[in-house]
Amino acid sequence: MRKWRASELERLAELAAAHVPLAQIAIELRRTTPSVKDKIRYLHERARRPAKTGHRGRPRKPHTPDNAIQSLEAMPRHCLCCTRTFVSEWIGNRICVRCKNSEMF
Repeated sequence: MRKWRASELERLAELAAAHVPLAQIAIELRRTTPSVKDKIRYLHERARRPAKTGHRGRPRKPHTPDNAIQSLEAMPRHCLCCTRTFVSEWIGNRICVRCKNSEMF
């Protein structure tokens, strides 16, 4: 089983947002239909998880290596320019490729 690349995740988000059938997405990304379905479900659930809180409801600080790595993983985020959802490779990436390639950026 090969890892999902950031470009594949971004394309997956675009196709899923356009309501392209899973079978067609799988063919385009050269993945199995179940793996595409599982990845879409995983990304959707991850984006909707409530923020973890620590003592007295304060946000938990990323003090462990696992938490630090988790914030660096690719995940869906909203573009600050166009507000579209795109797959961001790391937490500091907040502008989608489409907006970065536009004349205004």
